[in-house]
Amino acid sequence: MKVKRFAVLLLALALLLPTAVSASESSDIISSQWKTITGDDFVVDTLNGVPAYPSRQCNELAIRYYEEVYGVDIFVGTYSPFLMDRSFDITFASADEIPDLGDIPDEYSGFQKTDSPKVGDIVFWSATRRNKSYAHTALVKDYSNGVITLIEQNWNSSGKAVYERKIRFPSDSYVVYTLPPQPEPTLPVAYASTNSVYVDGSPVEFEAYALRDENGNDTNYIKLRDVAYVLDGSAAQFNVDWDGSIVVTTGVPYSTPNGSEMKHVFSGDQPYERSGGRLLLNGADTWLDAITLTDSSGGQHTYIRLRTMGEAFGFDVSWSNEQGAIIIDTTREYDPAN
Repeated sequence: MKVKRFAVLLLALALLLPTAVSASESSDIISSQWKTITGDDFVVDTLNGVPAYPSRQCNELAIRYYEEVYGVDIFVGTYSPFLMDRSFDITFASADEIPDLGDIPDEYSGFQKTDSPKVGDIVFWSATRRNKSYAHTALVKDYSNGVITLIEQNWNSSGKAVYERKIRFPSDSYVVYTLPPQPEPTLPVAYASTNSVYVDGSPVEFEAYALRDENGNDTNYIKLRDVAYVLDGSAAQFNVDWDGSIVVTTGVPYSTPNGSEMKHVFSGDQPYERSGGRLLLNGADTWLDAITLTDSSGGQHTYIRLRTMGEAFGFDVSWSNEQGAIIIDTTREYDPAN
């Protein structure tokens, strides 16, 4: 039969069923990390600037990633990922005649199975391999020495989403697909922010970068130590330290500067990657929205979203139309309505 548009819809509906793990899939897992889901727009991980949302279906990440990074229109069904411009020409007699445990043959899908996983390749557990009516899809975030690190959506448990799950490769329980030729991804651009910033009424020249949405609205990101340095001595002061991870303690002076404070590293707009933004906040494992910029020598610099800092550390961030500026008020608790 030929795969028609209604069949694609049925494949999509099959993927809406809850995710479960079979014994063969479980045996492939080496380790997993987990992040607490804090809302529908919570970002659990990113790859080449494309975020993964645990609230969305697993196949949606691969579809969106290939569209945004490679400009390729794909679909991920119950048997394999395939190119949309070829999907309506797939012909086979019946599901039990599809070779390789239910995977659509390469010549039909437009993808190729690979023994050398690369970043962005699709890791695919077909419905037949899982012995279920639905598949599971993830992307390769990293591969080294027989271990694939995944980025994925909708692998959730008890309000937490899986992060950087590591699985053994190769395995009979899944297939890794690559799309040849695979163009080099282009990183998105962070804009050098031109917004003025006032802290408790005084102007401060932060090195800030902004991400701009489709409506032209900016979300501003600033280096953590710069904010700690400027807020030192205020009602919202906090310290930043390092013991293998970022350690933030609120309500205390900034006592561990490292000399990087308030020094501008970059000039002009810069390519960026989404980063984890993980830190220990008063002893609690915390994730803040963050981006990473890389300098000419390969050094990486993390910028954290200003509003998430305000909410986590206890100071207000607002926008003043009258002043055309970002206002930080350390005497007030964060108010998301501002």
